[in-house]
Amino acid sequence: FESASMDYSSAYIPCMRLTYTGGGGGGGTDPTGPCETYTVGTGTSTTYNIPVNNYYNNTWTQILYTSDELTPGTITSIGYQYYYSSPSTVKNDVEIYMATTNKSSFASTSDYVSSGFTLVYSGSLNCSQGWNDFMLQTPYEYDGNGNLVVAVVDQSGSYNGSSYSFYYTS
Repeated sequence: FESASMDYSSAYIPCMRLTYTGGGGGGGTDPTGPCETYTVGTGTSTTYNIPVNNYYNNTWTQILYTSDELTPGTITSIGYQYYYSSPSTVKNDVEIYMATTNKSSFASTSDYVSSGFTLVYSGSLNCSQGWNDFMLQTPYEYDGNGNLVVAVVDQSGSYNGSSYSFYYTS
């Protein structure tokens, strides 16, 4: 990537909201069952570098969510809590991948999960202030037997600036 950065989640865990189907996040088997929204993190601080780094043209981030923070089920959408009052408008070529891993933390930017990912979303990740949810084109079956790693690849080639930030929990 040109002007790329690799961020890892040792310090920043973005607030994330997942929607589950099939009996909610409880791992139900009925795919037409009720949806349940599950939020991870309290969003007490802000940063521009996750889930996409709004200070670079192209970025790649991975964020780990532990099995203690989640519940098994079919994940059908992912949402991020955007802080800044002006919308982000230039993140038009973003892919989101999910995988289950036994990894519990990242030690550095060269320590990351390299395989087992499923492409779950491809499109824009432009946000307005508040929660922004993105329907997954490929729902992800999270079985709870490991931690969830979410990789966000931004190949938009443009950036808004460091004021364009998201809430996270440290």
